[in-house]
Amino acid sequence: MAPLKWYAGRGGFSSSPNGHHFVRVEDGTEIEVHPDTYEQHFHAYLERIGVQRTSYYEIMQKAEQEWQAYCRIMDAFAQDTQQWLDSQGRGVVVTWPPPHTFSAAGSFVRDVNSHQREQQEQPYDDLFP
Repeated sequence: MAPLKWYAGRGGFSSSPNGHHFVRVEDGTEIEVHPDTYEQHFHAYLERIGVQRTSYYEIMQKAEQEWQAYCRIMDAFAQDTQQWLDSQGRGVVVTWPPPHTFSAAGSFVRDVNSHQREQQEQPYDDLFP
């Protein structure tokens, strides 16, 4: 037997022109249930099986909270770059930048003068082995 169908419509759940829950079974029998009656029976069914009634919004709100918590975990993992610097395993390649220094504020600053000094010193290195 096919289940009763329900769809959002006219401010409630309905599938019949009268705004009732409706089903047509294989032999052509039609069952139409008033929304209030459907809700009463559904509420009693939920109590019998021990399920608390909830709304789509409540379910999705909980799901969103769980997703945001999971995203914070993923972000924390991604921000832990030290784990990759310490890794000895396969699949991790660390490429270090050219020589650098740190400014007083702690930000990364490349030492431009070191490159110029290297270029100035190189010609003399060739002349005096």
